[in-house]
Formats: sequence, structure tokens, C-alpha cells
Amino acid sequence: MARPATGQVVRPTPGQPCFALRFRAYGKREYLTLGKPEDGWTLAMAQRELAVVLRDVDLGTWRPPRPDPAPTKNTNPTFHEFASDWFAAKQLEIEKNTASSYGNDLTNHLLPFFKDHRISEITVAEVDRYRQSKVREAAEITAAAENGTPLTVSYVDRLGRSYRRRARPLSPRSVNMHIDLLTQILAVAVDHGHIPSNPAVGKRRRLKLSKPRPVHLDSAEQIAILLEAGGELDRGESVLEVQDRRGRTWTQRQPVQTTGRRAAIATLLLGGGRASATGTMLWRDVDLANGRFEVGRDKTDAGMREVDMLPLLREILTEHKAASERTGPDDPVFVTSSGKPRETQHPPGRR
Repeated sequence: MARPATGQVVRPTPGQPCFALRFRAYGKREYLTLGKPEDGWTLAMAQRELAVVLRDVDLGTWRPPRPDPAPTKNTNPTFHEFASDWFAAKQLEIEKNTASSYGNDLTNHLLPFFKDHRISEITVAEVDRYRQSKVREAAEITAAAENGTPLTVSYVDRLGRSYRRRARPLSPRSVNMHIDLLTQILAVAVDHGHIPSNPAVGKRRRLKLSKPRPVHLDSAEQIAILLEAGGELDRGESVLEVQDRRGRTWTQRQPVQTTGRRAAIATLLLGGGRASATGTMLWRDVDLANGRFEVGRDKTDAGMREVDMLPLLREILTEHKAASERTGPDDPVFVTSSGKPRETQHPPGRR
């Protein structure tokens, strides 16, 4: 007669927080995990489970539990499926505004074109076809507007609301941004083994952008206009809100005399320094007697350099120093209306 099956309950420990069963079945040692106390498992429940298992072993009907089968992996999902999963994970890693922009480009541009494509069907030719379709679309929208019959398109806003609005042609830069987003998505598809290479990579997949013409201050007239504008800012006015006894409110303007904007603009234009270097200048850096000043205090001592002043700049800085209240060696040359040094995020005229 066969020996009855035996076993024991294993209580939870810090290293193994679940109840478990240890027993012998068909000549082998078995270990069966049950559950945690916080999930409702008790010692009595574990003992009853042990009795059931041992009975089944004695009857020869007990079988080791089989692990759940791994989910079937779709090796060639549609772009809609893959891009939706990509975006759901990506938006947790990026800023809210960036996520909103990605969502807009997907919903209104990439998905309408690629949604039914299998990932493997998105080839270089299909990426080129998307780019060409956007170029044709922009040309049609422009032509219709010029003919007085503007086109309208269905649009989904950031809140998911759908409506129709006047169509606006996409710029080459916008089309390239869509392809950049497509490149990001397909790069993950490559990592997951869905496609061997990324068909959206490369300059040939994008539209050529015309470089904006650089803006130069190349005439004395332009410089004079900027300096006069700085002077007008120095001769500004403040707006006060006044309320009388009856509760009526109106605004009252009064002139405010400040200094420094014209001088700061002149130093930037005529001294050649960066905004950060100009903003950190101290009066010890300015040698009006010899017509020189030092810039580079925002860097290390080795980054300081000496600049010869043009006569106009020397005259303006002399006037500025005469009108300034604090001109000690360690006082900043350019300050705000509250007396604080001007910083790079607050260029002249912003305060």
C-alpha cells in the first residue's frame, strides 16, 4: 500500500510574503505558492488547501499548475495600434505641451494617412507619398483661397472636440515636424523587431527649408532709431488705478524718469558684448577717462577682455553715470527701476 502524501504549510516571511505549500507528489518535491495575508489568505485557508492537494495526490489526480500562456505578440500591428500604444507611453515622459502637439499631429495628419497601414507596409515610398500629399494639399488650399473659395477641413482640438474650420496650408517646416514624429515612432518599431530599418530617416524624406534672411543693423540710421527708442523708454510713464469714495475707478498716467535702457542698448550695439556680459558689468569695469571697458564678468576671470569705446558710446555712458544714483566700483552699471542688476532674461525695455 502506497504511503499517504504528506506536506506542510509555509507561513509568510519578510522574504516570502505569501502562504505556500511544501509537499511531495509522485516522488518529487513540490512548492505551491498561495497568496498574501493582505489578499485574505489565512493559516486555516492554507491548511484546507493543503488537505485538498494531498487528497488529490493520493488519488493521482493532482497536476502541477501550468503558467498562463504568454500573450500572443502581434509582429505586424497597424500603425494606428502601434502609434496609439507609443503615444500612451510617451506622454508620461514628456511635457504637457509637447504631448499635446504630438497628439494633434497624430490625430489630424499622420493617422488619417497611415492608420490602416501595417507597420511593415510603411516604406520609404509611402513616407515620400505622405510628404508629396501634404505639398499638393497646401497648393490646393492656397489656390482655393486665392480664387475666393476657401476650403474647410474637419479638425479635432486639444480637448477632443471635432469641428470644421478654414483650411490652412502647412509650411514645409510643419510637414518635416510630422515626419520627425513618424521617425520617432518607427524607431521604436525597429527596436521591437517589427521592421528591419526606419523608412522615415534621412534628409531626402523631408522638404527643403529656405533659410531666413539674417537681420543686420547695417546703417547709422537704424542704430539711431534704436537709441532713440531706448531714450523714450527711459522717459516712460506709469499707469495707476485710482478709486474715489463712490467706488468709481479710472486710470491715471504719470511720467516716470528712469535711466539705463538707452545706455544698455548702446553698449550692446557698439560694444559687441553679449547680453549676459553687459548685464553683469560693474562700474569698476568702465574706464571713461581712457575710453575703455571690460566685459566677460559672467564668465571666469580668464574670460574678461578689454574693449575700446567708440566716441558715441563713451559719451552715452558718461551721461548715464552722471544720471545714476549708485556709481560705486561694485555697483552694477545697468539696473532695473527697482535697483537690481539687469539679467539676460530681462533685456532692456522689458522692465
